Amino acid sequence: MNVESENPSVVLTIYGQDYPVRGKVDIEQLKRIASLVNDRMQEVGANMSSSVAVHKIAVLAAMNIAGEYLEYRDEHEGLLDHVEKKARQMILTIDSSLSDT
Repeated sequence: MNVESENPSVVLTIYGQDYPVRGKVDIEQLKRIASLVNDRMQEVGANMSSSVAVHKIAVLAAMNIAGEYLEYRDEHEGLLDHVEKKARQMILTIDSSLSDT
């Protein structure tokens, strides 16, 4: 069995730097992630002087992405709680209807 075919390699370019990645990964998903990180770094870097170190731009971009993630996670958890509450209400309504017959 060819290890190369099991562990494909791809070079991702983020903020002008190439990052070779190899492993059991979904290459298309990696490209989407790299694109998101690159876009966010471009946004952050556009508002800063050219002398700001790349690692500072990367940290600020990561903080932006993490903040967005936490907002989505909180929203998702809220939706799950809402669905569970509605499901319990429906079960109680059905049980009540069945016991009345």
